[in-house]
Amino acid sequence: MPTPIFLSRAALLAALSLAAAAAPACAQAPLDGAAQAEMPATAAGALAQSLIAAINSPDQAAVARVLDEKLSTTTRQPRDEIAGILRGLREQGGGVTVGAARTGRGGAAVMELWGRAVEAGVELAVWADEADSTRLGRISINRSLRPGAAFRPFPRERMDDARITRLIEDELRRLEAADQFSGVVLVGRGDDILFQGTYGLENPLTRQRMTTRSRFHLASQGKMFTSVAVARLVEQGRISLDDTVGELLPGHPWTEAARGITLRQLLSHTGGLGGLFDRPSYVEGRIFGTATERLAIFAAEPLLFAPGERYGYSNEGFETLAAIVEAQTGERFNDHLREQVMRAAGMRTALPDAPADSLADRAIPSPYAEDDLFGVRPRVTASRGWNAGGAGGGHASAEDMFRFVRALVGGRLVSRAMVDTLTAGRVPISADEQYAYGFMTRVVNGRTVFGHSGGGPRGVAICNDLDVFADGTWTVIVMSNYDAPFCATLKRSITDMLAVN
Repeated sequence: MPTPIFLSRAALLAALSLAAAAAPACAQAPLDGAAQAEMPATAAGALAQSLIAAINSPDQAAVARVLDEKLSTTTRQPRDEIAGILRGLREQGGGVTVGAARTGRGGAAVMELWGRAVEAGVELAVWADEADSTRLGRISINRSLRPGAAFRPFPRERMDDARITRLIEDELRRLEAADQFSGVVLVGRGDDILFQGTYGLENPLTRQRMTTRSRFHLASQGKMFTSVAVARLVEQGRISLDDTVGELLPGHPWTEAARGITLRQLLSHTGGLGGLFDRPSYVEGRIFGTATERLAIFAAEPLLFAPGERYGYSNEGFETLAAIVEAQTGERFNDHLREQVMRAAGMRTALPDAPADSLADRAIPSPYAEDDLFGVRPRVTASRGWNAGGAGGGHASAEDMFRFVRALVGGRLVSRAMVDTLTAGRVPISADEQYAYGFMTRVVNGRTVFGHSGGGPRGVAICNDLDVFADGTWTVIVMSNYDAPFCATLKRSITDMLAVN
């Protein structure tokens, strides 16, 4: 039976952030004696090569030495955390062989590392420091891998609905049997649900199977709700997208630069505010009565960059938006969200701030233990570790998220013109994706899709993603209580298949 655990602070640093690097299908484990895969010819690839050499070195001091030489002095990821991952790969895996390597989101070198002493692998992402690309910025274990259980991408060809549903169901049952996926997948055509499948366990402790009623922690998918809440106030004429933080929240100790941040910049992560969870004054597990209370954690802190200078994913920016909603409405943000977004969209069982441990139909996160990098021991269960706010959180089922999507594209939450404003790409975040105003957008086979992911680093075991075709034809929703980023891989492949249909 899985053992309950609580997430460490390190595991929560990016818990409401995007999944580290969306991954395509994993390769099969390399045969004994197979050559190492070639690293990307990038700064991150060179750093990854140095880390692999340290992992495989017989010298026990190799890991410490490579971090002395390569680790950035400005990284926010604790050195002990990075060293623990590298030593864990050596000790549990008996060294590693690189089965495949590619460039991922944010220029990361993403590798499939197969253990030499275990029949399992991991996906490791390595980022160079943004200021000095010769230095290591951070690393992340994305997920554990199994030989013979690689995801098989769906074909990008014309087909009827019966074949679409059969392909999805067959592949997901295969992945479920290999313990590679647990969750709910929904595909909508227009206002109708074409396919909905449930896989794995909702509650590993009681062995309760996943159902269509299962409610998942939304993490950063809640940013879409925050965006809509702000947009409704804009359409009511109460605020403007060009209003500033200083104008709308004057009673807080903002720096002079922060006072000039506009709503447009908050919504597009270009305001210069930070991630929230890595602030020294952030107390893990603290319950906030209002979003405004969170401002005390970061309002007086210097910005990470000048407003409008660049993109930098910011939970603090969306907490600031929630505080603006509170200031304009006189309501707790979560109360406003429940009435003005969730109920307005017809979301029947969604809750913005329900206590997770007592929530009925809750899909309990089920990761591998923090020190079980290769996932060779039984899974554990994890606490959520935070409460909902403007940056995300809350719980909803896949059907509830579908109702939200249909209400949005149908103009029942905001006007169609405002939907276009919220979902228009503003700033690049990857080779084929842009961030809009609380939504992510990309073009697939000439068709625009938008949505948002929600999850966190390994150990959080929250992984949700959705795509909505701007023309209203298709919706793809994937919700999982296993670790990111596989839900994004699955969602992307389904979307790519539907884009030609």
